Parts: sequence; C-alpha cells; structure tokens
Amino acid sequence: MCCCICEIDEFGLTSFDVSNPSNPRFLHKIDLFGDQIIHKDSVVYIPNWQNSFHIVDISNPNNLNIVDSYTVEGDKRFCKGCIEDNLLYFDLDGDFLIFDVSQPHKLTLISSTPSIGYIFDIIVKDKIVYTTHIFSMNILNATNPTSISLINSYNSTLSFNINVQDNFVFITGGDKLDLLILDFNDEFEIQNQYTFDQDLIIRDFCFKDNYLLVASRKVGFQIYNIKDPTNIALIGNSASLRYVMI
Repeated sequence: MCCCICEIDEFGLTSFDVSNPSNPRFLHKIDLFGDQIIHKDSVVYIPNWQNSFHIVDISNPNNLNIVDSYTVEGDKRFCKGCIEDNLLYFDLDGDFLIFDVSQPHKLTLISSTPSIGYIFDIIVKDKIVYTTHIFSMNILNATNPTSISLINSYNSTLSFNINVQDNFVFITGGDKLDLLILDFNDEFEIQNQYTFDQDLIIRDFCFKDNYLLVASRKVGFQIYNIKDPTNIALIGNSASLRYVMI
C-alpha cells in the first residue's frame, strides 16, 4: 500500500511514496507556487501568498490535478490556514476567514473577522483555534464560526509553527526553531512547559497517532515517538527530504 506525502516549494507541488521513509520515491510534480499544504480527504488547498489559493485534487498521487482557485478582490494575501471537519480557516493579511468545505471542490464563505492581527500559523482542535503571532500565541473560541471570541493570549519568545496533541501545544520558535511544548489545563492555562532542543531548524511538523513528523531544514524528514511528550525519541529519518511540507 502506498503511503504518500506532498512537498511544496518555489519549484512546484511534488508527491512522493514514503512507504519506506528512508528511501522516498518520486511520483509526480506540477508547477505551482505556495508554501503550505492544507489537506482534506483527496484535496489540498495551497495559499500562494497573493489574493488567492489553489485547490488541487491528489486522489491519484501519480497525477496531481489543479481543479480550481479561490480569489478575493484587492491586494490582501492568503497566508496561513488549517482545516477541521468541514471548516477551512484562513488568515487573509490579518483578517480571519472561515469556509464551509463539506464539498471540497466548492467553497462557501461562512464568516470574516477583520483585523485580529497577522497570523504566522494556525491550528484548530475541537473548535478551539490556536494562532501564533511571532511574539505571542492566541487561543480563540470558534464553537460558533460566525462569532469568534478570544479565550486567552500568551506572550513568548519567537513563535512560528504550531500544532496540538492532547493537552499539549507544540510551537517552533527561538533562534534555532526548536520545539516549545506547553502543557495546558482544561481552562487553557499553562501548567508546565518543556523545550525540545535538537538544533533541527524545523520547517514544518505534524502528528500521526503518537508520532511526531518533522521537516527539518538541517537534517531532513524525521519521525519521533511522542507518547511521552517530555521524553521524545527519534525512530526514523530521511536526510534527502530537507524542504518537505507535511
């Protein structure tokens, strides 16, 4: 069975078979500019840092296919986004947009909240939105997607990519883009915090079950066991994938 990932860079969108993580196999490539891949079912959404984002069908990783684009008027740019269930959340140069993507090829704008601040990264879990803003992190309540409210805000060192696993929030930051791990209680207050300092220069990361997948500019594609977030262990890597977005 093929296990596939996609890479986006200035040269295009590329799919790889990573059934063997130590020996990724090239499948297909299309010319497409972007710096993030947002995945839902057999479709990915790719913001191009302009006033639009692309919709790409990846149901056949051997034949990636651009099916549509979504464009807004003016010179505002789609920057970062994420998806949960049938909702797509996007930062449009500081405005916060939510789309219904129950039909992945056909988007419906649900709400637009102006001027919440430039978002560097965003993740949503159980209708709670976590955003990083370079030197801070916000937690927002999106239970009602037409009316977003602030739960809490935290100042921090440089904060970039963000993701959530259980009660732990993982943020890349600092001079070396290491992982800051925040342990939150049910009231979204920090109980403990840990630093995973491996000098990785992390470009992107995500979770699969109890595994942390890391795209490192320095050492390539890494897989870690994070069953215990305070004791993260490396279990696999591929040095050839240095610029993959996952």
